Amino acid sequence: MQSYLRFIKHAFDFDSKDSRQQFWLPFLIQMFICIVILLPLIKAEEGENILGRLLFVMIVMPVVLIPIYSAFQRRMLDVGKDSKIYKYFNIFYMFFGVIFMIYGLLYFFSDIKLFKDEIILPIIFLFFGLRFIFLLYYCALPTNKFKSTTDSI
Repeated sequence: MQSYLRFIKHAFDFDSKDSRQQFWLPFLIQMFICIVILLPLIKAEEGENILGRLLFVMIVMPVVLIPIYSAFQRRMLDVGKDSKIYKYFNIFYMFFGVIFMIYGLLYFFSDIKLFKDEIILPIIFLFFGLRFIFLLYYCALPTNKFKSTTDSI
């Protein structure tokens, strides 16, 4: 319980470090909360006040996801960011993120449709799913696995 209270207290702290124990239990609790919040939207049938539910999710999800993001950041600082795999994955992620952003702009603001929706949406979900899996893998690594020589702490 103390680790979850610390998780909430440090929701906007992106500079400190979290051990594995301080990260995993609150992260799992927070993910459970995300699933509970999204269930009504997933279970909604067509015509069932979907706009109201979507608005609720759009307001509540940032409150739930910002502490998760800061916990990822604190855990990555604890593991260390001097890993080549971390740097290469971020370059890969940034490159394809820019491509998806350009595609999205073309899709919404012009008549250019390079791919069918049935093709591009699963690719985007796969892309972000891989990022999430990589972050989970990286957060499972031990403290100071890739200790930076420039870290003063």
